[in-house]
Amino acid sequence: GVLGDRSVQFEGWDAEGEEGMTLDSYDSRSGPYGSSGIGANVRLCTNEHEEEAISLIGQVTIRGDVVLGPGSDPEKTLRQMPTSWILIGAVVSVAETEAPLEPVEMPLLPDGGRLHISGHEVVTLPGGLYRFRGMHISGQGQLVFTGPVQVYVEEEVHISGNGITTADQLPPNLTLYVKGSQVSISGDADLFATLHAPYATIEISGNGDLYGALTGREVFVHGRGDIHYDEALNSYDT
Repeated sequence: GVLGDRSVQFEGWDAEGEEGMTLDSYDSRSGPYGSSGIGANVRLCTNEHEEEAISLIGQVTIRGDVVLGPGSDPEKTLRQMPTSWILIGAVVSVAETEAPLEPVEMPLLPDGGRLHISGHEVVTLPGGLYRFRGMHISGQGQLVFTGPVQVYVEEEVHISGNGITTADQLPPNLTLYVKGSQVSISGDADLFATLHAPYATIEISGNGDLYGALTGREVFVHGRGDIHYDEALNSYDT
């Protein structure tokens, strides 16, 4: 579901301290989220064993497992503040080996340059394989994919505005590979995708939910959005 190689921090409250956040699962093969029940087949993981490598702050619900890096002391590596507000639905465990991090290798494709979408611009692309130097979506801008895609980005990714529309709202239809060091996702739009950014600090904020899975060096989630792992991704080589 969520892997932060060096650290993960979830902040489950807004400025008024009223909003919680949830990490759970569903299976898009059975229909949209919530249509056939909400699952608990999700893991929140880190490969780190240092103090507070995973921090859960505020009202945070994990409907699944928390897995700490090899050699962790759960009392130190996992920070829960306040403990009474945190709900972990399954178990907290210490991994025997680190979770593998696949490197991002840029494909031999024409460089699409820096994709910049802003204002009220809508860019529509068919399914396929894409390579960009960077990606920046802001304002009311929107990127629409009409078929399954794999997108490789060499540098930074910033997604806000109306975000990215994935074909049929199925997370397996969009895999975003980022080689750069920074990914930010904000705004109100939901994102249906697998995000693999093993060298990046990933920051997720705003009101939109993430449906799919994500991997980063450091993962920082705050705002009002939830994360819903798509169990259908187990059937795909991503």
